[in-house]
Amino acid sequence: DGAANGGHFNHSLWGAAGNAFVSDGGGLSRDAEKWVSGILEHSKGLQALAAPTMSCYTRVRAWSWAPTHATFGEENRTAAIRAKVGGEKGTYLEWRAPSATASPYLVLAGALAAGMAGLQQGGTPVPVQGSAYESTAAPEAKSLPKTLHESLEALEADAILRGALGDRFVRWFLQVKRHELQDLDEDK
Repeated sequence: DGAANGGHFNHSLWGAAGNAFVSDGGGLSRDAEKWVSGILEHSKGLQALAAPTMSCYTRVRAWSWAPTHATFGEENRTAAIRAKVGGEKGTYLEWRAPSATASPYLVLAGALAAGMAGLQQGGTPVPVQGSAYESTAAPEAKSLPKTLHESLEALEADAILRGALGDRFVRWFLQVKRHELQDLDEDK
């Protein structure tokens, strides 16, 4: 009944000028905000990659240290994306949705696709203050899927993720995961 195993994805974006997630003033840069917006926008479909088994969804509940909504916060362990701000080398994002069963390659591919979409489309995430588990902390935040079935439907409907990962891969992934769900239902 406690916290389950997370496989959080810590990352930053670097270029010739250094860490693109750090502003000149030392806080989060505009690129970091856009990147976060992309991940939040595609979080429902990303959940299929981040939580790829039926058991993963036991962690998607309040007070489990796993996110339940597409939220962002600085130093906030209840948000889906936690920003760590600590200068050039210590500023990064922690995407907290991935579980320990997730493929790190698919998590990376999904985060890159969503983050790059965010860089292109813009957006400014609203940081959640206090617990992201409280409904008043981020009333506009999208709820994350609570089952693998919901996550798979969201991935199938997400044109950006399908385009980045490839339709052939997404069709294969959906087929395999739906077959696993069917097998588990038959075992009951």
